[in-house]
Parts: sequence; structure tokens; C-alpha cells
Amino acid sequence: MRYTIDPAWKPAHERAYLRYAEFTRPGSSFPDIVFGRNKDGAELAMKALAIVVPTETAIQFEGLTDLGAIVMQLADIADRAKMVLIHQDRPITHLPFLDDNTSTGLRHNVQVELSGGIQEPGQNAKLTARRELLEEAGVGNVLCSVPFYHGYLANSAGHQHERYGMELIIAVDLPKPTESQKEEGIVTAYAIPILEVSDHLDDLSYKGYLIEWAAYLAIGRLESKIMAAVFKKLSATV
Repeated sequence: MRYTIDPAWKPAHERAYLRYAEFTRPGSSFPDIVFGRNKDGAELAMKALAIVVPTETAIQFEGLTDLGAIVMQLADIADRAKMVLIHQDRPITHLPFLDDNTSTGLRHNVQVELSGGIQEPGQNAKLTARRELLEEAGVGNVLCSVPFYHGYLANSAGHQHERYGMELIIAVDLPKPTESQKEEGIVTAYAIPILEVSDHLDDLSYKGYLIEWAAYLAIGRLESKIMAAVFKKLSATV
């Protein structure tokens, strides 16, 4: 069921989880498709790209508000920084077999993800990402954070669009158990060196784990930005 509402966000969902609203923001010629989680709806799905850095490097990141400046600092300590991942229970229903009755190879009811959740109406995207990171991974000692990605994604061409935001968060806490993890179906939260994340995700995928799109998007973009920063530093010394 579709509702058309004015540019100012207001609750548009009354009952069903997957009812959605369509509205156009000022200055935009195309609609937002917003999926509701409850009767109050939801405006944005937020993800936390959390990077844990050594305590002795904290002073390099404290108070930074520019993505480029943060990436330049990460380029200096890339071999010591780690990316936070979670394994969340996502029951496999119809995926074990393809249409031709051959196995997909999926063997785990677990999806590898970044911490994240729904931004409730009236909430701030940055605070939503930080809150979800603390609740799901136990990482709360944040040095700085900046928007890393914001845009539209689609499950298939032309429909089921959803607006996503991703916040790059630099912290010094390592993941740890929290009271909310069991309730949210989180199996584990951990940190992997950022130079090893791509291979780590590929290895888990090969073993039959589901990998969330956001994890690949995040590490791919971050690797590219760090590599560009490294080249920039090298060029400056020549």
C-alpha cells in the first residue's frame, strides 16, 4: 500500500512492517521510498563503518570533522587499524537450493554485517550510527566521525529503494559483549585489520556465510581512499 505525503517527514505507517511511503524532498525531482519498521515508520537505515585505532594514535584523530583528513591519518596507521564486524542471526529460509535444485552452498544462518539500524523519525543520523555501534558491538569511545556514504539503493531495478547512510567512526574501544546483543540475534562482534578485511569476507563467503552488501561497499571505498592518500603522501615526498 502506498502513501504520498508532504516533504516534511511525518509518520505514515499504521500496521504492516513492509508498508512504505513515497514523498519528494524540496529540490529533488525523484521520490524517497521509505520502509516502515513500526507504526511510526522510519526515514533512513544507518550503518556504522567503525575503525578501531591504537590508543597511542588517538590524538591524531580527536575532533577531526573532515573525511579527507581522517583518511590521511588512517593511511599512516593502516597496518594497525581494525574494522568492526558483527555476525548476526539471519535465518535461511528458501536459499539452500537454486531453481535447478542444486545447492547454493550456504551453510550458516549467519550474516556478516556492519553495526546499524533504523533512524527513527526526528533522530540524528550521526547519533543513530553511534548508538547502534555501542548497542551491537560495545564500541563507545569515539574519537571522531563523519558521513561516509548517503544515497539510494535498490534490491532490484526500479523498486524497493531504500535510503541508506553510513558513518565513518574512529574509536579506540575493541568490540565487547553488550546487553542488547542476544536480543538482536548478534552471535559475535569483533575487529579485523583493515588490510585483511577483503580476504576475510571472501573466505567467509566461500565457507557459506552471507555477506551484507554494506561490508563490501565500506571496505572497498575505504581501501580506495586510503590507497589514494598513500600515493598523495608519496608524491609529496618526491
